[in-house]
Amino acid sequence: MLYLILNNPFYYGEFEYPAGSGKMWQGKHKSLVSKELWQQIQDQKCDWANKIVWGSKQYAFKNLFIYGSCGGTMTATDCFSQLKDGTFTRRIYYHCTKMVGPNCKEKRMREDEILEQLTQFFMDNRGKIKVTDELQKTVNHYKDLAKYSLLIKGVKDNKISDPLGEYANFIFKHGSSERRTN
Repeated sequence: MLYLILNNPFYYGEFEYPAGSGKMWQGKHKSLVSKELWQQIQDQKCDWANKIVWGSKQYAFKNLFIYGSCGGTMTATDCFSQLKDGTFTRRIYYHCTKMVGPNCKEKRMREDEILEQLTQFFMDNRGKIKVTDELQKTVNHYKDLAKYSLLIKGVKDNKISDPLGEYANFIFKHGSSERRTN
């Protein structure tokens, strides 16, 4: 509600009529905030908040896993924290949608915790994992790039013992959300 109040000129005493016309009218109602405060908030708002289209954010594991305890799917939430130096850090938390089991007791998990568990699972089970032709092509491409990088750095023995494991480790630690889901 605060977001709506601080984005709608109605709450400082003006309204647009007809909607979308750009014509502003002075209302007879008592304003909830001053026009100065409202304008100050408009000047300080983040531009990115107005550019995000609902559902357009990419999350690596959204709807990919199903909770065993309730059968619900996993969704994601962005959390931003301001650091002492004034910059912001972003963390992604995954949690149950609670659409199947509204009383799901599963706790939320940070994306980096999920990545750590997936990496460990992959390393423990990589001999049992079936690799598609498309993934094998990608791994071979990664291996060729890595060998070339080692070659131009002067590394003589540039054999890569476990290209699939190294590729998975690279994607889990440094890949984009899109690459992680592919």
